[in-house]
Amino acid sequence: MDKKTHINYTPIVSGIIKQALKIERVEEYLKRLATHHKDTYAHSVRVGMCSILFARSSEFNQRDLQDIAVYGVLHDMGKLYVPIEILDKNGPLDTRERDIMNQHPRQGFLELSKFGDSLAGLVAVGHHEYKKNSYPRKQRRDDSSVSRISEIVALADICDALVHPRAYKPGMNKSTVERILREQFTGNPQLINLALSHIS
Repeated sequence: MDKKTHINYTPIVSGIIKQALKIERVEEYLKRLATHHKDTYAHSVRVGMCSILFARSSEFNQRDLQDIAVYGVLHDMGKLYVPIEILDKNGPLDTRERDIMNQHPRQGFLELSKFGDSLAGLVAVGHHEYKKNSYPRKQRRDDSSVSRISEIVALADICDALVHPRAYKPGMNKSTVERILREQFTGNPQLINLALSHIS
């Protein structure tokens, strides 16, 4: 039997994510997400952890790390509005289902905007940048800290989705993860090497 691929987290990462999960708005959103779809909830927490792991190796300061943790955890809030039968479908989505799924970044932006959340824009940008065949919408990239945070979380999102099994696919081995990252991730190529160094 093949050895299971996994991402190697550190105690420091666990500590930062625990602090993020104690923030009231984060705790509230995650409770709703866990009730709606446990797999998306688990994925969201892992993306938060993975984002911190990558960011700690990319010279972000402590305040940025906290923002990255929160954004990573909240990046899929829009899936609260995607029906369970679509999230759990064991096979390709049809056109109607894909259209509904494609709306989840916008729904996440609107959900966070209701509370004046400064991270709302990141939710929209992160799903449209840094991936070939991403959710439809064009964004202009820049070198700001916002763009760098989006890039880190987008990479974490892709890595977690590849490494862990989903309803429509098994978890992938490291060589397959590397191939897909090099084909699909359109951000800084050096970040791919950083990500792979944490996968075994």
